Amino acid sequence: TEGSTKTRTHRWGTPTSKGIIYEVLGDLHLLSDNTSINLTNSEAHETNPVYDEKNNRLYYASWQDDKMGSIYTMNLDNNTTKQPTSNPSQYGSIAISAANTALAFVRGAGSLMKGTLLENQTDYELVLLTEKGKEKILTQISWTGNRYAKRPPALIFNTSGDYIYFTEYVNDQLHLKKIKTDGLDEQTIYSFPHATRAIISPDFQWIVFREYHRNF
Repeated sequence: TEGSTKTRTHRWGTPTSKGIIYEVLGDLHLLSDNTSINLTNSEAHETNPVYDEKNNRLYYASWQDDKMGSIYTMNLDNNTTKQPTSNPSQYGSIAISAANTALAFVRGAGSLMKGTLLENQTDYELVLLTEKGKEKILTQISWTGNRYAKRPPALIFNTSGDYIYFTEYVNDQLHLKKIKTDGLDEQTIYSFPHATRAIISPDFQWIVFREYHRNF
């Protein structure tokens, strides 16, 4: 059947020069001039949109029960899509380098047979995808079963693109770390005794973190 309905939950709101990209009911939409366009309109469940302004490309994670998960990229000029990843798994936490030459993401390292959501897993791979399409696993990320840690690890490239900052739970305590894009020089930057999530601002001037149901 076809028709219209009202939706009250819109996630992954991402401001771009073309409008706001967001997810609702498993599809990605573009809201511009009070008009919403369904960009993906597929049977898959799409999440975590990240927009590359320089190349006018949209990156996002996708899941289908028969094909499992992957990363996709869409050219917004003609809505053509490509699948740069080939390992069926669960994907998220997508980040693009400032020079638009590399893509980073986390991939579930646990068994898909458990049927666990990505954010509920406790083992991840931090993966770098180069401009030439080659994958490199930089490190393993441990997470927590704490029910308040409802999001997978956060990722961001530094401005020069040679380091990736990420979050990890060590002994059930959240740590902010960084690692070089060659997989070397992993360092702990800061430890949060009680926080469940921490995100660095795009200009690297501040960190927002969530602690005891409040944001700081």
